[in-house]
Amino acid sequence: MNERRGGALQPYPKGMEGGPARLNRALAAAMVSRRVGGSAIRRIMTLGGVVAAVLLLLPTLPSAAVYQAMDIMILAPDREYRIGEHVTLTVHVFRAGVHEDATSLAVYLGGDSDRRALNPTRIDTGVYEASFEIFATDAGSGAIRVMVEAWIGSMRDQEVRFFGVEGLEVEVSAFPAQAAPGALVDVTVRVRERGIPCDVDTLAVVANLVTMAGTFEPMELAPTRIEAGTYVATYPVPAALAQDTALSLTAEARARGASGFGASIVLVEVPTGLVVWSHEVSVGPESAVLEILAANGTGWPVSGAMVSLTYGYFNPALAFVTEGLSGATDSRGAVTFEFEFQGARSTIGFWGTVASGASSQGFGGSLAMPTPELTRRVDARRDNEIQIFVPGERSTLGYTLVQGGTPLPSRTVYYYAHTRDAVIASGVATSDVSGRFTIEFVAPVGYTTVAFASLVGGSWVHDTDLVFAARPLAVKRGEIYVGSVTRVSATLPSGSAPWIAFVAFRPYTSDDDAVGFRWAQASGAWGAYDIVVPTGMAIEHDLVVPRFLPKGAEYLLSIFAFPQTPTAKADALHVYQEIIRIENVPPTAFAVFPDAAVTARSSIEIDASASFDMDGDVSGYAVDWGDGTTTGWIGDARATHVYEEPGEYLVTVRVRDDSGSVSEASQTVRVDPAVSEVDLFAILVIFLLAVVAGTVPAMARRRRPDPARGVA
Repeated sequence: MNERRGGALQPYPKGMEGGPARLNRALAAAMVSRRVGGSAIRRIMTLGGVVAAVLLLLPTLPSAAVYQAMDIMILAPDREYRIGEHVTLTVHVFRAGVHEDATSLAVYLGGDSDRRALNPTRIDTGVYEASFEIFATDAGSGAIRVMVEAWIGSMRDQEVRFFGVEGLEVEVSAFPAQAAPGALVDVTVRVRERGIPCDVDTLAVVANLVTMAGTFEPMELAPTRIEAGTYVATYPVPAALAQDTALSLTAEARARGASGFGASIVLVEVPTGLVVWSHEVSVGPESAVLEILAANGTGWPVSGAMVSLTYGYFNPALAFVTEGLSGATDSRGAVTFEFEFQGARSTIGFWGTVASGASSQGFGGSLAMPTPELTRRVDARRDNEIQIFVPGERSTLGYTLVQGGTPLPSRTVYYYAHTRDAVIASGVATSDVSGRFTIEFVAPVGYTTVAFASLVGGSWVHDTDLVFAARPLAVKRGEIYVGSVTRVSATLPSGSAPWIAFVAFRPYTSDDDAVGFRWAQASGAWGAYDIVVPTGMAIEHDLVVPRFLPKGAEYLLSIFAFPQTPTAKADALHVYQEIIRIENVPPTAFAVFPDAAVTARSSIEIDASASFDMDGDVSGYAVDWGDGTTTGWIGDARATHVYEEPGEYLVTVRVRDDSGSVSEASQTVRVDPAVSEVDLFAILVIFLLAVVAGTVPAMARRRRPDPARGVA
């Protein structure tokens, strides 16, 4: 089996069992410049942004290592410890889903070269405790390594866990929480030792901005002491920023041999009016075809935009190679680039800028190298891999045991669920005829590791799943479709602390070759995420869904909100996730018909130019005149016709959009008899007769003698 760590899309930041404060520090630290390899390497190291933070957070996740049906858990409160503190670890040993005593058990502190053995004590079946005092030599790198090795007969398992060692407490805060290019950010650093403010021997405060479109060298600030343990500094945000990003503010303090690290982030918003996405058309072992697509703030594609792109990778000699490309977007808002990376030994990173008129938007992303399909791989696939559970509620998790995509029926599956400080559940399940099985447990806040073991084909196979539980966030939204700009809003829990929210929208599918992996937002703070600083206790975000995104697909809307304070706990994280299926919206047919009756053999015109398509374009028109004749599909919105016979005809106008959907509008048209030449002659004769009939009597009256005058 493989370790998936929480689902195919990685839809949420990792490590939240340590609290939003840890995420804040990790996100900031992920942006700290590595001074080896130059600016290009710094770019590729920050590709994905949140992914970089995830890598920093992985050591804080509950570990899982299962051998055959045996599993070891090392549990202790998940916090940072101090030198001189006494720590008690609890070790659980399982076999076949239940606790079992180990034939032998060894617990070591430190690395292989300088480790010291601890003396574990059995307190229950398969449960042991080991205590030790933290020495300064145990935490040379700021963390303590604990390794447990256990045997049950001929079965052996090994587990390693790291514990952070706290020296100085360093808290970094910034104002404002959201800044614009050219603005000044006030930075405050507070240093404490065992909760008491203390002055430092040295304090390094560094501001760092890294965007895919350009790298700004880290700036070391000059902090000023204003009182015991409190220092302030100011950072000017560069006015030349071309992409939304986040400012990382880090502080490293040293005092009397102890050290500490703190960090914070500030959203920097650049209102460029452009949205950039990437589309992996194809990715091979040595080449790829990538589309960069640009839309404006209303989701309409931007044609004629100039795109400058650079891609980079490490070659077989571990030298970082870059290649520059450029092009202009077409009517779809897309420009196609071909990458060549023969012998690449890393993920392929790309970054660049889209310019249209006075607007410019940076972007970036990465291409994952294809991996061979493991047809014999065994997986325990969760029914809903992105589901986030409610803490404290009993949850039922459904899985399917598969090998190379084929369900494995009637298999015994041993499972072990735990956090970093508690056993949550363990037991045995059996897959049914469809390979499905279920487990149940009450999920605590944060991550729970679920490890599986099963005997398949005479060999033990293993898999690991991460189950995440967080407070639900109530969200309201309007209709979402391709081409929409939709207001997404949420009300945050009460509290005075400033909050920050991550908003992500992307195609979703659990299939390995899914569209969700081929499309990605490339602009925004870190490509995949938009960062929103709420106004008061309300999140308000306008979600732009460009018209070039695929229809007939599912999309995942994710929002993560938490207090932007160094002391925020894990249960302060609030999460909303929704899978939204976006289908094609049919066009709206609108036609102008004659407002009065027409006569036979005269021309009639229908005008359908007011028809429209909300999520695309109207690609064709067709008119059924109701007398057995039609125009067929034409590109002109106007059509004319001549009826030969009088009568009433139902005229139907159909419009077709670029996805093939059709809508129609109809109206009955009355056609009066046409006036022929014979009829016109008869009318003329009648008219002349009428004129003559009226003229002769008048003349007679004029000639009659007047009696009053007598005879002449």
